[in-house]
Amino acid sequence: MKIYILIFLLSISTLTHAQKFAYVDSDYILERIPEYASAQDQIEKLSLNWQSEIEEIYQEIDLM
Repeated sequence: MKIYILIFLLSISTLTHAQKFAYVDSDYILERIPEYASAQDQIEKLSLNWQSEIEEIYQEIDLM
């Protein structure tokens, strides 16, 4: 009988430890922050500018 109680207590303790994590939908949260959308637009513009600069440099290298 004591072994059954011990097994029961051990199984409960492992179940309580297993529930210490959570799922956070960061996309859902970030989509609702207006500053995030603004920052994404700025990053996209910078990325396009840098890409055009890189393409110009590659064209100069090809001409050499």
